[in-house]
Amino acid sequence: MKKIISTFIIVFMAVVISLPQKVQAVDYNIGLYSYYAWWNPAWRSVYTDFESDPMLLCGPFFSVRFFKKLGFSALFITTFFNMPDASYTIEGTGSMGPYSGELETVISRHDFDLTASYKFTESLTGFIGYKNFKYDEGGGGGDCSEADLTMSSPYFTEGDPKRTQAEEAAGAIGGSYTISLADAFFLTVGTSFLYGSFEMDFPNYKEVSSGVIQCNDVVVYKYKNFGNNTTLNLSYFFSAINTSLSIGGRFQVLKYMAEDDAPSLENDYFYGVTLSAVLHI
Repeated sequence: MKKIISTFIIVFMAVVISLPQKVQAVDYNIGLYSYYAWWNPAWRSVYTDFESDPMLLCGPFFSVRFFKKLGFSALFITTFFNMPDASYTIEGTGSMGPYSGELETVISRHDFDLTASYKFTESLTGFIGYKNFKYDEGGGGGDCSEADLTMSSPYFTEGDPKRTQAEEAAGAIGGSYTISLADAFFLTVGTSFLYGSFEMDFPNYKEVSSGVIQCNDVVVYKYKNFGNNTTLNLSYFFSAINTSLSIGGRFQVLKYMAEDDAPSLENDYFYGVTLSAVLHI
């Protein structure tokens, strides 16, 4: 991801520097974006009885547009302020019969988007972009506590359970259409196609001796995926403070294709309500 971000910055600076200062028509926008979301992760198919509270992601937004046409933007949102509780059950069979483990934890998630766009008309905009998201258990601060895992008799654990972690890197292409409903009041619909790669670290629970289940390492699996991200926003422009306030919804679905010996995953669903405020400079 660092290489892609560095490339984006270099290209952006090259465009700015190459434009003659006399004819530069540049609009800057900065703001805050929040997303109250429900999540059904793809890896819920590997475990049993997965449950997760809704999560609140929020963070900064920045964009720049040249000549009212060519634009670049960046968005970063995180659960840093609100990591949701989650729980699931691990099941298996050992030499002493079936066993299960109930695990309670918290999940942290970080989403980062880079976008280049072009306005074909006042209403129609096309864009390409790069999307990266990461999530892990335990809030990103280390392995889950052993106290969070309860194994059913006759099995027990030794050592700390490892975290389930994952990272997605995807490209996106799509467009949006804006309709003026009234003075300073707008409706925008956007949709994009996603294609990317996904890497998942699964805790490796196994019987190391009769009656003893341990999780001392993780197994890394890789996937390709594709999907769709669709948004709907209502916005109002407050001319007195040069600020737009938007409320809307977002729905994202990803379908996974396993590589090598990776287990099959369910579709990943990520959906909720968005709220943002943008200052136009």
